[in-house]
Amino acid sequence: ETWEKLGRATGAESANHKFPIPDLKVGTLDQLVGLSDDLTKLDTYAESVMRKVVAYFAEVLEDDRAKLYENLLVGNKEVREYVTRFGWEAAKYPVKQSLKTISEIISKQVTQIDSD
Repeated sequence: ETWEKLGRATGAESANHKFPIPDLKVGTLDQLVGLSDDLTKLDTYAESVMRKVVAYFAEVLEDDRAKLYENLLVGNKEVREYVTRFGWEAAKYPVKQSLKTISEIISKQVTQIDSD
C-alpha cells in the first residue's frame, strides 16, 4: 500500500525503485550509535576513493565521457542499472554477520581498491 501511495504521489515526477534489503543483525543501541560514526567515516573514505578511480579513468580515457561511462561498472553493470536493480549480495555480505562486521568487510574492499 505504501509503495502504491508513493507512486501516486510522485506520478511522472520521479522514477521510484525498491531496494530489497534483508533483515540485518542490528545489535544494541550503543553499537548502532558507534557504528553510525564509523559508517560516516567509511562513506567519506569510499566516496574519495571512487572519485580517484573516476579521475584516473577520465585521465586514461582522455575525458571521453562515452568511454568513461562504458568503463565505470559496478558488478559488471552500468551504475544506473546496478542502483535501480539493486540486490543484496548475501555471499559477499552474510546477513548473519553483525553490521559492524559487514562494514569492516566493505572497508577492507575500499582499502584494497585504493591501494590498487
